[in-house]
Amino acid sequence: MFEWDENKNQQNIEKHGFDFEDARDVIPENVIRITLDDRKDYTETRYNIFGKKNNREVIITATIRNGKYRIISFRKCNNREIKRFFKE
Repeated sequence: MFEWDENKNQQNIEKHGFDFEDARDVIPENVIRITLDDRKDYTETRYNIFGKKNNREVIITATIRNGKYRIISFRKCNNREIKRFFKE
């Protein structure tokens, strides 16, 4: 169901403190909302998956490749994202 680049995962752990492995705790049971990530023209369709992990608001950016979620980023939500996606 999930895949990722291990080097990217290590960079994500260093930058954001979240291991892609832990995305399993968010998807699908703790998903609040999914939006299209269209901030710029990526070479693939990307999704922002907003959910909860240990009572913290998190965002997973992923695409779908070969029928699996390919995780690109996993981090805590910023205050703007919390207000927009969790308190509407």
